[in-house]
Amino acid sequence: MYLLLRFLPALLLATRTEDSPGQIVLGSSSFSEIPAEGKGGLFLGFYDWLRTPGGSVVGLDLTFHDGREAVQRVLREAGVGMWLTRDVLRVVFDGSVEIDEAASVDQEFSVSRCYVGPEGQVALLFDASELTEDDCYELTSRA
Repeated sequence: MYLLLRFLPALLLATRTEDSPGQIVLGSSSFSEIPAEGKGGLFLGFYDWLRTPGGSVVGLDLTFHDGREAVQRVLREAGVGMWLTRDVLRVVFDGSVEIDEAASVDQEFSVSRCYVGPEGQVALLFDASELTEDDCYELTSRA
């Protein structure tokens, strides 16, 4: 299972059953993947699912791998998330929540992709196979 985050006009969370290299279609808009410089897309960096003290998944931290400057630039220009450092992007799905940092250290090194739509919309795709079905249901039912 994959978790898709679409930004602008508002955050949308949805699940997908397959990886989507190259391009995805959301509604009537086609989104193109931003490839890593000199390589195919696939791996933006590792990510940690952010959890509350009660264990609910409420966001993620994405630590970018080298050579992902174009993706970082697009995300910064779109105002996506909060930058903790030059290479670490935090996206919290519900605004202001308490995060249990000790429970939020998954360091997943799986599929992560970034897409841009025709009007500058941004979407991120992450492999969510380490999340439970309940986690995914809870995340997507908020949207």
